[in-house]
Amino acid sequence: ARVRLDPHAKRLPRELSGGQQQRVALARAMAIDPAVLLLDEPLSALDARLRHEVRAEIRQLQKESGLTTLMVTHDQDEALSMADRLVIINQGRIEQIGSPSEVYERPVNRFVAEFMGKSNFVQGAVAGDGRFTTQAGASLGAASGELAAAAPALLSFRPERTRLCAADAVVADGWNSLAARVLRF
Repeated sequence: ARVRLDPHAKRLPRELSGGQQQRVALARAMAIDPAVLLLDEPLSALDARLRHEVRAEIRQLQKESGLTTLMVTHDQDEALSMADRLVIINQGRIEQIGSPSEVYERPVNRFVAEFMGKSNFVQGAVAGDGRFTTQAGASLGAASGELAAAAPALLSFRPERTRLCAADAVVADGWNSLAARVLRF
């Protein structure tokens, strides 16, 4: 009942759909009332639609039970939609720990930025007072954290935070703008 399979209780595993089989595996793991539930790529064998459904069911069960769950995944959508906290690991080394929004919006390095989705990068240096100077000399407002002025840096920004406009367009106060030429789409 906890995984919503009680109507199928008399069926054999081979008579269940992939998503139902995943829920049976989850129910078996939860039946022993573990202190921590460990899931290693639990959705990797499912098609996109079923993956989305089972992901929502796992998240709901986890919230209802209050069970601490550690899930390994290489799917950024899964990580962002299911996690309370993310741990990004690269070759056995922890790169960043934080909430999904922290890790997505403020990655600590290029690896994390690229791992969490598409990102654009601009080389430059921290100029102090929350400014970043590109290698081409443009000055932008940027959160520089604890970097010292003149420290080499890499500015990262997400495509969804980018707006293309005509060169003579008026840019709203507080928005950064860079002159650029689109080379390809």
